[in-house]
Amino acid sequence: MTVNLGNSMFEDILGCRLAVDVAGEGCPVLIFLHGGGASRSDWAAQLQHFQSAFRVIACDFPGHGASSTPVLPADAIHYFAAALLELISRRGGPANVLVGHSMGCWVALEAYRQDPSRVAAIVLIECARFPEDPDARDALIANVRRIGGKTLLALHYPDMFLPQTESARVAYCLERLESLSAPFIESVILSAIAWDGVHMSETLRSLEVPLLILQSTGVNASGRRGPLQSLEDSDWVRFVKRCAPTVEAHLIQNAGHFPQFDQPQAVNAAIEAFIARIGRRV
Repeated sequence: MTVNLGNSMFEDILGCRLAVDVAGEGCPVLIFLHGGGASRSDWAAQLQHFQSAFRVIACDFPGHGASSTPVLPADAIHYFAAALLELISRRGGPANVLVGHSMGCWVALEAYRQDPSRVAAIVLIECARFPEDPDARDALIANVRRIGGKTLLALHYPDMFLPQTESARVAYCLERLESLSAPFIESVILSAIAWDGVHMSETLRSLEVPLLILQSTGVNASGRRGPLQSLEDSDWVRFVKRCAPTVEAHLIQNAGHFPQFDQPQAVNAAIEAFIARIGRRV
């Protein structure tokens, strides 16, 4: 379940020792951002596929994977994005495409918010919104604090996989979640909820770079996640289209919350086609 490109390294950035994989050459640079509780190993199929034509970069966010766990500021999403921008200044290029999955989507959007000049395009895979209603949002925050963010994440993990997902993959994902610092990941979750409520709408409306959405699952009224039959069934996709009418959106079928390893060929093809279409703009 590891990424081994022969170009793994550590970068000391903003008080954290980041584990980073860099491979290939070419423009734009593709930078892959994993989700909460995950790691850069989720992108193995994408790094192997794209390194022949582009420079590819993936890192473990602070507190994840092989990266160190620093003292986390109150705003984790802002901190992760600042660390990402510093990594881009060291290893990126003049045109950088941010490919975020789940929590990595918020980090990608916050990096754009902090410095749009570093971001040529954005791909959001399996993003979502937290409740828009303030009372529902407050209730969610209270629930995270009552149950514990790490425990709550573990409770939702089974819904993220298809029944046919190989058991070794599921076990690996649960093992790395178990290895996380509980206070750290709870702080990250609370920061994501806060960022979503304050910045999501305005950031999407302010985007001046191409945006691609790849979606494979949705969450029903009872909070259970399952595969989408149509993009029209996704509240998230409908919301983004209202905020950013020029967005491209594609359904990745027969995939759970991790389409990059459930359906790697479909994800790679969608990203490849997107880059080809926007090539002249980056």
